[in-house]
Amino acid sequence: MSLYDEKIKSILFTATGALISLGSSAAWAAEMATQATAPPVHQANTPQQVVANLNTALILAMKTGPSGTYQQRFHIVYPAVRSAFNIPMIGQLTLGTSWNDLNASQRQQFVETLTKYSAANYAAHFDHYAGQKFTLSPPQMVAGGRAIITSDLIAKNGMKNQFAYILSKSEGQWQILNVSTDGVSAMAMEKAEFTEALQKVGFKTLIAQLKAHTADLARGHA
Repeated sequence: MSLYDEKIKSILFTATGALISLGSSAAWAAEMATQATAPPVHQANTPQQVVANLNTALILAMKTGPSGTYQQRFHIVYPAVRSAFNIPMIGQLTLGTSWNDLNASQRQQFVETLTKYSAANYAAHFDHYAGQKFTLSPPQMVAGGRAIITSDLIAKNGMKNQFAYILSKSEGQWQILNVSTDGVSAMAMEKAEFTEALQKVGFKTLIAQLKAHTADLARGHA
């Protein structure tokens, strides 16, 4: 069984790939690769700022260009992912009742592994810049005190890919709980994959598979 299979990657990244693989000049890309560093992660007091901070990191990672390395991009996006996403809550919601069967050490291990895997996906796929830009919609408040933010990644030729983020406030901080692309929920896909893996192969193998996929992303996009 593929833990986080190709259809998930297709939903989240392949459509975007048409926008982020348009290329740029080698000389400009090399300059950006030299200059790129992780942007400071400012505390976001609004849902829009959370998504804006994530988008800023993704654009900066893309601007490293083909001459940049996977590790450079990972260094940029990892702190942004940790700040923007409520990974502990995502882990709990994703695993459902199986979360209650994990001890504190296992929960922490899952959260850390999922965070690195999520950042690895961004670092692997947001790797080319050709003038794309993100737009943000005003927040739409929904039940439970949550907010929905829509963000479009728009290429120079007008092609766009739309991301819909659901955010909630935890300990005074807005963070992302879920992202959907073209109406398909990443959390729903992960929940089906991860809970099946836990039932069939157990926690240790689930962690091992996530780590293996993270390593594959690094090797394939170094």
